[in-house]
Amino acid sequence: MPYVNESLARLSVALLAATISLTPLAVRADTFDLANTTLEDLLNIEVTSVTKSAQKLLEAPSAIYVITAEDIRRSGYTTVPELLQMVPGLNVARFSSNAWAISTRSPNSIFTNDLLVMIDGRSVYTPLFAGTHWDIQNVPLEDIERIEVIRGPGGTVWGANAVSGVINIIRRRPDDPGDHVSVAAGDEQRVMTSFRTSKRAGPVSLQASGSYRYHDDSHSPSRGDAGDAWRQGGLSWAMDWQKSDDDLVTLQGDWYRGDPRQFSREDTPASLATGVGMSLSSTETTTRGGNMLFKWNHRFSENTST
Repeated sequence: MPYVNESLARLSVALLAATISLTPLAVRADTFDLANTTLEDLLNIEVTSVTKSAQKLLEAPSAIYVITAEDIRRSGYTTVPELLQMVPGLNVARFSSNAWAISTRSPNSIFTNDLLVMIDGRSVYTPLFAGTHWDIQNVPLEDIERIEVIRGPGGTVWGANAVSGVINIIRRRPDDPGDHVSVAAGDEQRVMTSFRTSKRAGPVSLQASGSYRYHDDSHSPSRGDAGDAWRQGGLSWAMDWQKSDDDLVTLQGDWYRGDPRQFSREDTPASLATGVGMSLSSTETTTRGGNMLFKWNHRFSENTST
């Protein structure tokens, strides 16, 4: 009898461990439309951030997680940092209405500089501290095809900034036709608007998109408004020219402008000693910038391109 009881106990522990380990997979499966998706489709999701070439997610030699367009549509989130909360092993902390700290496998801080962030393969880190200002990466979520997150070193492929991981935000291409306009409003996120239009004329595909948001001050229990209101707007455009079956020419650009307010803490010797008597001040800043990208991809064979 003692032997039987010990065997049953071990079996119960094994079943409990199997149930716990399978639970995340069940939750992850809910983000797909299982009624119209085959098992083969689930296993054949393609990623490009691991080796800079398309390969099946199942065959990728790295710990990679993919947020698909369907995941984004079902999530209800409104910003990219909020979406990244879905990724296991990624630390996402929000300091104010316009400041986030995101890291993986390293201490988390607004000035984290060992996680490489890219949009369409273009690095968006700031040379000030080699990190990312998440408030200016205001990509309309409807424009995103997928987000690939590598948890672990990627410096061999992507360079020195990919010490602890890589986040690659991949937007829809102009040859994905469609138009959309969205408008939302709330008590803190006062206004959120975005649009996207994509047209095709022969071998040329054109796309334009833009967004604007106004986030009101966060609420502080001790002093009411926290003084961190945030306005951000931006425009994007892209053109793909399929010059031939083996040549694709891409030209695209982005422009943004924002007016985030930032608050800072001012201490006195007494407040440092007792934690009482400190004051908070709020300062409005302006961020603006842009970029242009030109790319010519030539395919020599099915397995070789430059």
